[in-house]
Amino acid sequence: MKTFLLIVVLAFVSLFVWKVSLFVLNLAGLPGALIAGISNKRQSVGGALRFMLGVIISTLGQSYLYLAFVAVVVSLARHWVHDEDSFGPVLWPAAFVASFAPVYLCAAAGIGEAEIGYSEWNAQVYAITFTEILAVIAFFIFAFFPSVILIGWPWISYLSQYLVGTA
Repeated sequence: MKTFLLIVVLAFVSLFVWKVSLFVLNLAGLPGALIAGISNKRQSVGGALRFMLGVIISTLGQSYLYLAFVAVVVSLARHWVHDEDSFGPVLWPAAFVASFAPVYLCAAAGIGEAEIGYSEWNAQVYAITFTEILAVIAFFIFAFFPSVILIGWPWISYLSQYLVGTA
C-alpha cells in the first residue's frame, strides 16, 4: 500500500513539475535563444555558428535545472526503496517515468508548436530535445552512481534530507 501511495506522490509531483517546467525551462534557455537570434540568420556560416552556440548554452541551462529535478527524484526513490514497506521493482520504474515525463511533454509541446507554425525551430526547441536525452541518461547514472549527484548538485542532498524529514 505504501508503494502505491509513493507512486501517486511521484505522479502528482511530475504533473506539477511539467506545468512549472514549461515556464522555467524557457527561462533557463533564454540566454542561448538570445545568442542564437532568429532562425534566418543560420544561412551564413557565422549565423550557423552563433545558432549552435545558442543551442549549447540553452541546453546547458535547461539541463542543469532539469537534471536537478531528476536528482531529487532519484534521491527520494533511493530513500524510499530502503524503507521496508516499499517495493523497489515497482517504485523504480515509476520514478523513471516521473522524472522523464515532464521534459518529454515539454519537448513534445515545443516540437508540436514548431511543426504547426505556431512558433519557430529556435535554439530552445533543439535544446529541450537534448535535455530530454540527457535526462534519461542522467537518471540511470544517478541511480547507479548516486555520488555523481554531489558533483554538480551538492545542495540536492540537503533538499532530499529536508523532504524526507518532513514526509
